[in-house]
Amino acid sequence: MLGFLAFLSLALINPLGTPRAGIWTEPKTWALVLWTAATWVYLLPLLPRARPRVRPLWPFLLGFAVFLAAGAHAALRSPFPFRAWFGQSTMGDGFAYWVTVGALALGTALLLHFRPGLYRSQLYAVLAAGAVQALSVLPQALWDWRLDYTATLGQTYPGGDPLLSTIWRGQMPIGLTSHRGHVAAVLAMAGVLAAATYLRRRSKAFLGLFAFLSFALWFTYTRGAYLALLGGLAALYPWHRDGRAWLGVFAALLASYGAFLGARTLDLAAVDRAMPALTLEDPDAFSSGRLRFWTLSLEAIARNPWGYGFDGFGLAFPFVADFSGKERRYLQADAPPPVEVVEVGDYGFRYRDQEGKEHWGALASNKAHNLLLDLLLSVGPFGALGYLAAFLSLLWLATKGSEPGLAALGVAYLVYGLTWFECAQFSHLAWWALAAGAGLYLRKAADDR
Repeated sequence: MLGFLAFLSLALINPLGTPRAGIWTEPKTWALVLWTAATWVYLLPLLPRARPRVRPLWPFLLGFAVFLAAGAHAALRSPFPFRAWFGQSTMGDGFAYWVTVGALALGTALLLHFRPGLYRSQLYAVLAAGAVQALSVLPQALWDWRLDYTATLGQTYPGGDPLLSTIWRGQMPIGLTSHRGHVAAVLAMAGVLAAATYLRRRSKAFLGLFAFLSFALWFTYTRGAYLALLGGLAALYPWHRDGRAWLGVFAALLASYGAFLGARTLDLAAVDRAMPALTLEDPDAFSSGRLRFWTLSLEAIARNPWGYGFDGFGLAFPFVADFSGKERRYLQADAPPPVEVVEVGDYGFRYRDQEGKEHWGALASNKAHNLLLDLLLSVGPFGALGYLAAFLSLLWLATKGSEPGLAALGVAYLVYGLTWFECAQFSHLAWWALAAGAGLYLRKAADDR
């Protein structure tokens, strides 16, 4: 049951849902809620009969509590509290999501402390979810980019772009998520997990799965996820130093990339994207606009250091953007710049001009595309410190457990977060991995006493 729910939390979609949250985000978050509830249903009967060794988990508990408290404080102070509490709908990572993630992490660590045998089913479920995501990416990448697996499959708005599901061609392939960056995160972390499992168990099935996941990952053209995969693999080396085993990993990695290059050379790819060049004239082009996001983020943090609420970049953007210059394109044609922001929605904001007339503007993004900046924008410095303390404490415990390779998923996630962001469609995968590693450490420590 736990494994099945873990699988659904990473792969479930509702083809009949409302774009985008109703199709890709809400089904996964409801599966996450059920996974968390089932974890505690398994766990609660065990607690009276055993004494869980919770002392090593205190840094996680305190850090996560500070993170949630800071998020609640920022949301309560926000002029748009509903949006600040729940975050942007497609991102889905508002207060309720993080409460669920915290409960899942604590429950997983304690449950695997008592029942370490339950780890295997969840491991296989996560790897299966990665495989299904890879299987869904390849038809989009190699056959037809319009295959979004929704009720409006293949149908586009006039002009041929975007799809009726609101997905643009430039966001493809999306797999069973709402953006190529999201599915790339799942593929990268699942790839690291497959490699870790191969290095520990020497089963060629896991090596083949690693090659398959890597092959699909290359087609997402997501540089941050590429680096996440490589960073996660590098993090595995301290615990797995067998040269012959690593030779197999590198061979699988190179074979998958060679197959990817071959498909592009033979013009088999339905989605092809040239990487932007790094130039001194326009370095922001190489970063796909991220340098501007980061500049605006620093201005927003200086304006309100305590945070704007969850998905804070979107909430801060109307207040710090240069609508008379660089961000002019986000306003309607001939519309004057804002004087008062009235409402912030998922993708736009309503404002009044100097004469009191209302207009709509677009949000450049809901995320700063950097984990630390997004934390500071959303929950302020104390919340960011609490988050990092909780995350790193679990990562440290995972390195000392019987499956230290799980810590490498945390490393991959942090590398991904250098240029990307969190989302309810995949972020819980990293927290589950670290919590599972911590739980297996608690079991190992108890057995060694």
